[in-house]
Amino acid sequence: MTVAPFRKRQEARQTMECECGGSMKKEEKVVRWIGNDGQTYVIHNVPTYQCDEPDCDEEYEPGKISMMLSAIADLMEEGRLPDTVDFRRFKQ
Repeated sequence: MTVAPFRKRQEARQTMECECGGSMKKEEKVVRWIGNDGQTYVIHNVPTYQCDEPDCDEEYEPGKISMMLSAIADLMEEGRLPDTVDFRRFKQ
């Protein structure tokens, strides 16, 4: 049961180490997709970690963020949320 506290600390960090040995910095990105209905959906300010090494394109998204992103996307496609939202609105 030591995994959950480690993940919490990992998600709160501003930087972490990449598999290539470089440093990953916390950044926010925009996620957009076209649904089956042809509608474009956009989620702004999604937190991720990006490697700052020029030859590395590694990106890391914490599990908690991935789960929230998936739930928000489902609600958007169901019409229960607008087509464009700010992820920070849903952070605890």
